Amino acid sequence: MRPENRNVRRSWVKHHKKRNYAILALVTALLVIIIIGVASIPPYGVQVGQQAPDFSISDINNANFHLAAMKGKPALLEFMATSCGACANQAPILSQLYSIHGMHVEFVSISIDPTTDQPSVLTTYATTYNNPWTWIRDTSTPPIGQTYGVTGTPTMFILDSDGIVRNRFNRVTDLQTLDAACSAVM
Repeated sequence: MRPENRNVRRSWVKHHKKRNYAILALVTALLVIIIIGVASIPPYGVQVGQQAPDFSISDINNANFHLAAMKGKPALLEFMATSCGACANQAPILSQLYSIHGMHVEFVSISIDPTTDQPSVLTTYATTYNNPWTWIRDTSTPPIGQTYGVTGTPTMFILDSDGIVRNRFNRVTDLQTLDAACSAVM
């Protein structure tokens, strides 16, 4: 290769190397800005330590249910769907928990699939798993599950007698853990 061609090539490589470093610096700066922005977004839904959002809706027996009316008594809110296999695994555990704490803790199951989970379906489900508490179809706008930040089922919230969320469980949870959580709010 001729010496003048080598100098042109070196100049071209040097120019592009500087450009590549500038692009890399720009991309890095953008990634840092994005990461900081995402980290500053507040958590979605209700968090432990917050007041549980109030809601009022008819239960499957057409009786009006109002969460604020339960103040003074701890509560367990279960967000579920009858088509959820994990919920079917959680149901007998909740039945056992109810036999332990049902006199002192309000149990409420809220189906996030109101299209499939018609009142008759929920009644059969509750009877099958011996879950004799309040059952609700989430037909609110916006949905109660969305307000609470429910992204999967089962999701359970343990509320103290002032309506403060003391625990949130985002999966099938064993009896001992739920028993301890309920005992802690009584």
